Amino acid sequence: CRSFALQPSWLSTHTVPTLPHNTITTETFLDYEERNIPLLIQGASTTWAASHKWKQPNYLIDTCQTTKFRATSGAAPLPTSFTMQNYINYCASSTEESPLYLFDRSFGYKVPQLLHDFECDLKRTCPWWDVHSAHGHDLFSVLGEERRPDHQWLIVGPKR
Repeated sequence: CRSFALQPSWLSTHTVPTLPHNTITTETFLDYEERNIPLLIQGASTTWAASHKWKQPNYLIDTCQTTKFRATSGAAPLPTSFTMQNYINYCASSTEESPLYLFDRSFGYKVPQLLHDFECDLKRTCPWWDVHSAHGHDLFSVLGEERRPDHQWLIVGPKR
C-alpha cells in the first residue's frame, strides 16, 4: 500500500470559467477560443423556443411522429431504436440502473423542425458564435458533407 498527498486543485469541482451569455462580446469569445480555453456559457438557452417546447411531451411526439431515434446505454450490447412516443413511455416506467438514452446524431436530418426550434435563438442570444460572420469559421466544412464528423446530437434520458 502507498499513499500520497492530493493536490487541492484535484479536489476542485469547478475549474472551467463561467460567464453569463449576455456579457460575452465577440472579442471575449475569440480570446477564449484563440487561447484554447474551455468556457461554460451560462443562460443562453433559457429563452429559446426549444427549451420550452421540448419540455412538453406532446410537442415532441407530434413533431417527431413515427421517426425512430437511436437509443443506447453503457450496459446495452447494441443500440436500439424508439419513436418519441415509445421512448417517453419507456422513461415514465423505467427503473433500470443503466437506462437507455436517445443518443442520435442524425436527428437534424430526420426531423429538421427540431433544429429550427433552436437555431434562430442561438444566433440571437449568442451572436458572436456565427460561422457566417467575419470571424466565424467552420473547419469541418473543408472535409465536405460526406466526410463531415457528427456535430449535432439529440441526447434525451429519464430523470437520474
